[in-house]
Amino acid sequence: MKAKRRTISDNWDTGEDLVLATSISNGEDLAPIVRVAFEMGWPEVLLQQLKTVMKKKEVEIEELCKTHYEEFIQAVDELRGVLVDAEELKSELYSDNFKLQEVGTALLGKVEELLELYSVKKSVIEAIKMGRSCLQVLDLCAKFNGHITDGQFYPALKTDREKLLTDHTC
Repeated sequence: MKAKRRTISDNWDTGEDLVLATSISNGEDLAPIVRVAFEMGWPEVLLQQLKTVMKKKEVEIEELCKTHYEEFIQAVDELRGVLVDAEELKSELYSDNFKLQEVGTALLGKVEELLELYSVKKSVIEAIKMGRSCLQVLDLCAKFNGHITDGQFYPALKTDREKLLTDHTC
């Protein structure tokens, strides 16, 4: 049985193309490989292998770009959705703020009105107290005048004089 003869290109299709691809991927210096290819008379084979590696890398790059492009498009679509949601939230926020301002303004007016009514109430209560005091003083004055009219001067002098002077200011 005769052993199959391997040609130069057969060698390059197996291990050497892997070495070449690995060297390129690792960013190694290709000068020694190029020198050996030219010394052995295989520059066309080396060129063919470089083209093959280049095509494989182009396919990898295209697949990688396609994958990332699809992810990019999805991310942009999601971002558009987020922007729409943000605009809706912003619109709702402005609307709610406007309503809150309206209610707050009305409520503030009512609070000011209530404070004024409390002040009026306090004044009315003070006036009622003062009126009662004045009625008591007038009652004492009427008793005093009644005693004077009847000629009862001593009881007139005793008519709650101290109470009249100390408790009431009208």
